[in-house]
Amino acid sequence: MSDLVKVGDTVSLTFKTLPADVDRIALGFEVRDGIAPFPICNETLSLSFGGVKAKMGPAPPPKIPPPVGKATDSTYFALVKGRSVNDGFFISTIVDEPSPFPLVLDGAKTSTTFSGAFSARYKRNTIPSLDLKTAAKKTYSTDGQLSTEFIVNTNFASGVALRATLDSVKITMPK
Repeated sequence: MSDLVKVGDTVSLTFKTLPADVDRIALGFEVRDGIAPFPICNETLSLSFGGVKAKMGPAPPPKIPPPVGKATDSTYFALVKGRSVNDGFFISTIVDEPSPFPLVLDGAKTSTTFSGAFSARYKRNTIPSLDLKTAAKKTYSTDGQLSTEFIVNTNFASGVALRATLDSVKITMPK
């Protein structure tokens, strides 16, 4: 893969989500804890870096409400505001914490499986709201950024195939 990707290549991750976050229920109560998970339409997720393209295959519709703390067949883009102190966002198969999501590399003729990990942490009040439309009004750069993770792994977590740094993240709403 190293001959297809070079330092400085642009990395692009795009996908569509449902417009409202899912309600999470624990012990019969609605959970409002600074995380708003938006179900991703898995078949729209597309990742490109250098000469490599990856995607997720079709998946059943998200389970609503998803089990708290359990991996599902669904994938979520979650906004985080003030949890527990800082803001951020992540993609995960678990609604309340970052976790790897499965990737398929286009044209790969290998039995190797791949997964992606994507998250960013920002200083408190960087993200204005857990409302997707409000959060989409700004571009998230390195200002206030505490940490990022954008990794493509092979079969196991220590098998890093790509590690990228996030310069900016833009949430775009449909017109």
